[in-house]
Amino acid sequence: MAKLRFSQKLTLVKSLTSDIIAFPAFSYRKLKDLLMLCADSNIDVVLKATGNLCDIFCDILPDYRIRQLGDEEQKKEKLSKDVIALRQQEQTLLESYKEYLTVLETFSKVKTSKLTKDERLVFNYDRLKQFAANCFCRLFERHPHFNYRVNILQMICTKLSTQALAIRRVCTMSIKNLLKKDDNQLLEFKLDILKEVHKTIKSKDHNLFDPTLLDCLVLHDIMVDEGKARAVDESSKNA
Repeated sequence: MAKLRFSQKLTLVKSLTSDIIAFPAFSYRKLKDLLMLCADSNIDVVLKATGNLCDIFCDILPDYRIRQLGDEEQKKEKLSKDVIALRQQEQTLLESYKEYLTVLETFSKVKTSKLTKDERLVFNYDRLKQFAANCFCRLFERHPHFNYRVNILQMICTKLSTQALAIRRVCTMSIKNLLKKDDNQLLEFKLDILKEVHKTIKSKDHNLFDPTLLDCLVLHDIMVDEGKARAVDESSKNA
């Protein structure tokens, strides 16, 4: 891919994206090709591939968690060809998703030295960090039932007190949106969110957080059942 021209790389990103979304069951392995383009030397190719992968995962991830299987476990079971094919697709999808989240985490942590005088480099790093935050939040809200949701929650919480206003706002809004989501199957995860947010706020200066997030917690602008509300209260007292 390194020998491809810029326009050819963008065309490839578009083609791979169309194939995966149109026929995901037969195109999961093409996710690896898109992931390779996330490490391209051209920042615009990187952002395009990263953004399209976010669109793809938002579109094709199931609304349930996939159990990760070991090689030995898969060998011991006697399954039909259809079930084996489905499991292989799920495992490939899960591996690619995990790799993608690692890419986003790397982008979200890029730093430039205070001595860096290359304004374009600083600008591109800021673009990567903002883009990573946006993608994390989109996946967090779109697929709160899927694998690695706690990992994404923790990454988002680290950005709730960042000096980058745009990132802080999108992460705060994402937390609030999910807490307000009307879904009884998310009650346990909402409790995890409240605990993680409480832990994050406790470890930082309150002035660094968006006031609306603090209001959201203080005024109980979140629907949880009475038992879980007590659990959150007890967790706060014992912390």
